Amino acid sequence: MGESTEPEYVPEFETLQVHAGQKPDSAFLARGVPIYQTYVFNFRSSAHAARLFNLEEEGEIATRTGNPTTAVVERRIAALKGGVASVAVSSGQAAVFMTMIAFAGHGDNIVASKHYQGLKYPTHGYPQPARR
Repeated sequence: MGESTEPEYVPEFETLQVHAGQKPDSAFLARGVPIYQTYVFNFRSSAHAARLFNLEEEGEIATRTGNPTTAVVERRIAALKGGVASVAVSSGQAAVFMTMIAFAGHGDNIVASKHYQGLKYPTHGYPQPARR
């Protein structure tokens, strides 16, 4: 058969606001985003847990490092802003810290005024571990 002549479907902004970043729940086919109010997630086996902790497989370990509800918010914001990805954090200070860490490499120095809003000595006064 020949190539399809139908144009690729691009959702409008209003549709993205409601549906971007989410697939219907596989267990119940719910259209709304489920709210996962849990801290830890179960593993199918110790091998499954090892793959998750070694970042060899995508999945949830604990809400502190990722949560399916938060993941929908991140994907939705990226879609609404035309971005590739986004990160949701719990506070402005966390956002400032994550931005600084993204730009600073291992062994780099961060120079900031002690009067800068959000910077605290314990966060920036100690060496950070090397990234893998």
